[in-house]
Amino acid sequence: MGARVVRGRRRSQPARRVSPDPSGRTHTRLPRPGAGAPYDVVLLDRDGTLNALAPGYRTPDDFALLPGAVDAVARLSAAGCAIVVVTNQQGLATGRLTWAQLSAVNARLIAEVEAAGGRIDDVRLCPHAADTCVCRKPAPGLLCALFDENPHVSRERSVMVGDAETDAAAATAAGVAFMRCEPTIGLAGVVDSLVDDETGTIPSRW
Repeated sequence: MGARVVRGRRRSQPARRVSPDPSGRTHTRLPRPGAGAPYDVVLLDRDGTLNALAPGYRTPDDFALLPGAVDAVARLSAAGCAIVVVTNQQGLATGRLTWAQLSAVNARLIAEVEAAGGRIDDVRLCPHAADTCVCRKPAPGLLCALFDENPHVSRERSVMVGDAETDAAAATAAGVAFMRCEPTIGLAGVVDSLVDDETGTIPSRW
């Protein structure tokens, strides 16, 4: 009789977190908040909050990230919050922007954040022209869909950061707190005012 082969049980490996779909057309389940995370989700407007406002970005080389924005996202990630970009992109409806161009620009944003040690967990975008849908900010459709598809995260424990009245209106309509990203301080300044440098946590001040 041959020797008995005892097969060892494989140790389970932590699931590898993949980057989100840069086109914003498909979505994966958001991660659960980290231990001690002050918020389940931080929702970030893109244009004017993460990058400079411009008529339209068609290539990654045209995409101008605002100073300190990428490091600010990394600090939010380190605090245990999921990060979701929420953006209107009506250039897709008007023909000024293609899905391939949009995906390339968002892929650069995602890569820059990951290189800084942070993470964008999802991209939610409206591709429609104004007044033709229920998802374009200031409507709350993008935010409501996110929470409907991720019942493990709470609106009451989430916050949106943006530079425009449409961001504030969408957040209010969805039942989410809002923090304005003023041009004089930018996202980096918002996070500087919220992150405790000693503990790395974000006090619940909103």
